[in-house]
Amino acid sequence: MYTSSRVEGSSLRIAVAATLAVVALLGGCTDSGDSETPGSLGPTISVEPDPSETAPISNDANAGFVPIASDPDRDEQGQLLPEDCDGGEVLLRSTLDATPIEVREDDGGEYLCVDLGDLGVTAVFFQSDMPAVDQPNGFGQLMTDAFVINQFVLPPGYATNFAIEVDESSAPFLFVRGRLVDGFLLIEPIPDGDFQPTDLVERSLRLVSSDGTELTSVSYTGLGEPRATYEEFAACAADNGVTLPPSISPGAEPSPRLDLPIEVFRTAWEACKDLFFEFASSQPDDRPEHKANFRAIDECLADADIFQSLNQLVDPNRLLLEFASCHIASPAVVSLVECLRANGLDPLVNDVLSPGPFDAAVLQPAWDACRDAFAIAEFGPPIAIANGMPRLACFIENGYVRSFVVPRSYNDPMLLTLDNETCAL
Repeated sequence: MYTSSRVEGSSLRIAVAATLAVVALLGGCTDSGDSETPGSLGPTISVEPDPSETAPISNDANAGFVPIASDPDRDEQGQLLPEDCDGGEVLLRSTLDATPIEVREDDGGEYLCVDLGDLGVTAVFFQSDMPAVDQPNGFGQLMTDAFVINQFVLPPGYATNFAIEVDESSAPFLFVRGRLVDGFLLIEPIPDGDFQPTDLVERSLRLVSSDGTELTSVSYTGLGEPRATYEEFAACAADNGVTLPPSISPGAEPSPRLDLPIEVFRTAWEACKDLFFEFASSQPDDRPEHKANFRAIDECLADADIFQSLNQLVDPNRLLLEFASCHIASPAVVSLVECLRANGLDPLVNDVLSPGPFDAAVLQPAWDACRDAFAIAEFGPPIAIANGMPRLACFIENGYVRSFVVPRSYNDPMLLTLDNETCAL
């Protein structure tokens, strides 16, 4: 760990953008067993199903439902299914909610086929327009009239022998990991076949090695109890003296900032902050660690009497300075510093966090070892990581750590050149 006094300024990045974007808008079952009772972490499921296993799983709900698509030759998006869905290696053969389900993998390692027999077949692609990832991430889902098929991508070469543990909100499900495909599927039944958009909430799962060690924690959008909405947050704020717009919509004009006594903002924040974090920090594929960091930064800003979620009128320079302080002291940046130190690079110069320049022979190996820590400190969902990592890598190649850049660092003309020219997006 390291300590840091207030640092003047900050570069704008995803963490603050997530907060300020809100401001702008303002104003288990296995293939061989059962699991009917949700537990603290639900069932643990093996990644090595026996393709010959045919023992059914006892689930009586949703015994009947309509096919995945009206045309069995097309998927939910109306695209033709690959002919190879009629073949390929069987990875899973089981039953979920009285429905026989077979999952096969095409020989090219591009997709997994989920076969419901007479009820239809769908192909889940893993190679077409997929972002590169350094860690497992939830990527998307296919919705049928009876099942949700959650898709997760894995970095190339990720461990093949692992299990998953799901959170306490899980229902019976099936899990299958590709052998050639860099990813896995989590198939969940829709209770009574009655799906509502509010049924999709933030969920989490853990990938666990054979000795029980957690490899990665992954968040995704799955079925569960509805989460808080912006409207609930706005109603709570109004009850505590802060009037926000009744709803938000993309492209809406920002509402005027509010100039109220600081005590009013403090009271409303304490009463309503849990609702805020529930709706505002719940991007479908965001990392749990990044969400925790997002909350830590906003809590830090609140300690400095800055309440952007409540549309407070704040001097922009003060906001920038306070955000810089909170970002530098956030858990993700602290962890990044610890990772860099453990890999031979100490970014503290005279007890002040420095962006560089550093010796490339030391910086490059530290960067290679700490990419995941960089991703948590800077980004969230996999697409943001895929888009943002090249910019960070460009700074590294030139001897600088952009995550540690604050406005006063721009006294270094090299940083200005990197930011505006060499490494500009």
